Amino acid sequence: MQEDFEAVRFGVHKPYSSHPRMVGLAEAQTHNLTWDWVTTMQEDAWRVYDGFFIHRGPRGPMFGFGSIGCVEICGIGEWDRFNNTILNLSGLTSFTEISNKQLLTAEYESATRPPLTLV
Repeated sequence: MQEDFEAVRFGVHKPYSSHPRMVGLAEAQTHNLTWDWVTTMQEDAWRVYDGFFIHRGPRGPMFGFGSIGCVEICGIGEWDRFNNTILNLSGLTSFTEISNKQLLTAEYESATRPPLTLV
């Protein structure tokens, strides 16, 4: 079974004391995902590690959402479809069980962060 999803991988971060820059995980790496409540977003997400998550994103990849380097699943209802696909593939009934059994991994392929173009 294969499912395709649109996602945003990189985002713009503008600390108060410096210029904006493109952020996000660019190096090849693999992480076990854990199901977690993200207080800054006030909803559940898959934690990759530290402050990096896979979570609900904007209606489409060209709509602003405030990403600072998380992977955001784009599209109306797509976050639910993404998670339902994970449940269906796992054969389990809860994200917590998937997380506790460390059954879900995210494999990031190496990618170049896109250039930051200010308009």
